[in-house]
Amino acid sequence: LFQALHGIFNILDTMMASHIGSDAVSAVAALSQITLMITALGSGLAVGLLRLVLPITDYYVLAFLQEALAAVLVWLLLRQAGCGRVLLQKGCGFLRGLEVGLYPLVLTLLVLTAMLAEQRQAGAPLASPGHIAAFAGTMLLIGLVEEMAFRGLVATTLLEHFGTGRAGVWKATVLSGLLFGAAHMTNLLSAPPLGVFVQAVVASVLGMLFAAIYYRTGNLWVVIALHAGMDFARITPVRFSRSPPMADGISRRSDSPLATRRAASQLR
Repeated sequence: LFQALHGIFNILDTMMASHIGSDAVSAVAALSQITLMITALGSGLAVGLLRLVLPITDYYVLAFLQEALAAVLVWLLLRQAGCGRVLLQKGCGFLRGLEVGLYPLVLTLLVLTAMLAEQRQAGAPLASPGHIAAFAGTMLLIGLVEEMAFRGLVATTLLEHFGTGRAGVWKATVLSGLLFGAAHMTNLLSAPPLGVFVQAVVASVLGMLFAAIYYRTGNLWVVIALHAGMDFARITPVRFSRSPPMADGISRRSDSPLATRRAASQLR
């Protein structure tokens, strides 16, 4: 697993170094890895100690606390790197910025509406209000943490390096997206490789989209809201109800052709 990850990052380093130089690649990669290490270790240890004191069993309550601590750590890292101003920049304004990101916003609302309607039709029981609130808060904080790290710090640093010309914006957008996707490869430690690879590719494209919206609007809160909304809409069906995860449902539906024929005969 380590060798596979090492090979992937070597390929990315070679591709990026041919355009921006090895020193710039090393600096940006170091920023990304330091951000991930600080948020993961710092917030993980803090929540682990908190769990020893408080009898918390709800996963998303723990996740909310972890992401809240991660948000503080990333904010401190932003300030230390001299990028703390990105949270205060209004750019074109929040509402005008949402107009720039209208496509992902509408897509998020459509996905959320369709999935909630499907759950209602299936009659799946809702989770507790506290679980739903913790889930919604966690999604918001995930958007905040990842956007502060990858758009507020990494994308801002790349744009300052490449310049605000057309070529510079393109390079910063693509590279920040690739780094955002590569960061998701760490999920190989806890998920099947194919699913993680697909997630990394999707995250890379979304990272480019968020970077482009951020550069256009100049408002980090716009991409924070879009990111949180997408995560919220994507995971809502599983977390708002007690229905099984989608992967489990697919596995049960595709056991064997014999099971399919048996189910069809019962329907007749």
